[in-house]
Amino acid sequence: MISVSKLYCGGTAESDGLRYGHGGQGPKVDAGAPPTSKTASERRPVTVWNVTRTCNLRCIHCYTDSEAKKYGGELTTEESKALIRDLAGFEIPALLFSGGEPLARPDLFDLVAHARSLGIRPTLSTNGTLITDETARQIKDAGFTYVGISLDGIGEINDRFRGVGGAFDRAVRGFKACVGVGQRVGLRLTLTRHNFANLHGIFDFIEREQIDRACFYHLVYSGRGGQIAGDDLSREETRQALDIIRANGGLPSSRSQQGDSDGGQPRGRNLPLHENADQGSDAGGTGPEAPHVEWGWDVQLRGRHCGH
Repeated sequence: MISVSKLYCGGTAESDGLRYGHGGQGPKVDAGAPPTSKTASERRPVTVWNVTRTCNLRCIHCYTDSEAKKYGGELTTEESKALIRDLAGFEIPALLFSGGEPLARPDLFDLVAHARSLGIRPTLSTNGTLITDETARQIKDAGFTYVGISLDGIGEINDRFRGVGGAFDRAVRGFKACVGVGQRVGLRLTLTRHNFANLHGIFDFIEREQIDRACFYHLVYSGRGGQIAGDDLSREETRQALDIIRANGGLPSSRSQQGDSDGGQPRGRNLPLHENADQGSDAGGTGPEAPHVEWGWDVQLRGRHCGH
């Protein structure tokens, strides 16, 4: 994982200790949490677990082809706790609860409590539409270190992408509820031609709603995502998207570095940018050259400035 913020600004992020084994500033979840490892051979992977395939939305990019129905073969509560114990025995530092929609699983908070009792940091990847004020308080009290909410455009753009009317308004409610209880929360977006032109609006939303972080991912060609492979960004569009993300991060764009008319001056809101390979995405993966590799751009947004 490569942090452009580290390269450009020399700064550190809370997750650097997990990524690199040094430099992290984030607090441990429990006093008994495993210490940050210093060498690559000592480090263990952050683990992503799709705890259920069930989902209340029907996103056009969904890599698991999930729907609002019960699927067979999912782990029981006791089987799930046994898995968590195995992961703790392997000394993983963090466990990302994903799906489907993990909040659709009735025993989710029991599983999170079990993970915390074993010193594992829990994080959550959700579509946000089930997060009310009460649920946000449960999430905060459960000890989630971070909540990533998927949003793939503003208003109707998101609803078309998510396959259910009103999904945008309910996701916004989820963001507001998390911010309201002091839960660290970020936005996750899968880049396609359905939302590529909406990136500036996304950054306006991020700033307005006081969101801490944003992660921009590439389309995975599995599940329903395989049906819209033709809507993936071209290489040129991907480069333009990165320029927009860098501009809103206050860093020189890739074009300005090559001598464009802006002379390489940073644009946008001066929000520090992290670019990294991230295997905790709602949907990830490059194009057909490497369909099994998940990666994206991780933007740390609040309270840290590059000084450009």
